Amino acid sequence: MAVANGILNVLINENLIDQAFIDSRTNDWEAARAAALNYPPDVASEISGVPAEKIIQAARLYGRAKTGMIMHARGIEHHSNGTENVLSYINIALATGKIGSEGRGYGTITGQGNGQGGREHGQKADQLPGYRSMLNPEHRKYIAEVWGIDESEMPEPGVSAVELFNKMREGEIKGLLSICSNMMVSLPDTNQVRKSLEGPNLTSASTSLCPRVPVMPTLSSPVQHGPKTKGTTTSGEAA
Repeated sequence: MAVANGILNVLINENLIDQAFIDSRTNDWEAARAAALNYPPDVASEISGVPAEKIIQAARLYGRAKTGMIMHARGIEHHSNGTENVLSYINIALATGKIGSEGRGYGTITGQGNGQGGREHGQKADQLPGYRSMLNPEHRKYIAEVWGIDESEMPEPGVSAVELFNKMREGEIKGLLSICSNMMVSLPDTNQVRKSLEGPNLTSASTSLCPRVPVMPTLSSPVQHGPKTKGTTTSGEAA
């Protein structure tokens, strides 16, 4: 976030923003501007460790270009302030008007080979196949008919990953089945994740690699995997 705000600070001070786009297409610009002005390059550098001259260089390269795209993978999202990180980079695209036309835009690159495909199958705690919602009566009715079951047998929405780990610490969730995941590495706030993993009565991990975590599961199940050579992979930028 410090780097993004440092870049936006330079863009503002060197008049590399698109004020007409800001006025016609955005909201709450003054609040974003005020926040960015608190992050001159030297301050952003002290917080982030990125040299101030690099922050200035990046701002000028992006700001002076006629076209430009901001793209990133999961890195900036996997922080306790991941939402703020992402919004800070979106602010840069909006402030310069580099969005909504050829050669301009903002997007995140999915972290898994078939992340979107899994969600299309309904592998999310509040979704049914095809991005249908468990809370939508028509969606529930349709999927129940496809599955050949009574609608009353349909599951209710589950919880998000963050909520899941909160409920593990609170003792509401008593067991966890982890499939090819290393939560101590991928989730923010390692100390809280450790407390969560120590909470359930049963923690089972199915993985092809020995997890590099200080909290070992109650039960470990080895699995075999190999590279995907056939089939369909949904590949695209995560929205």
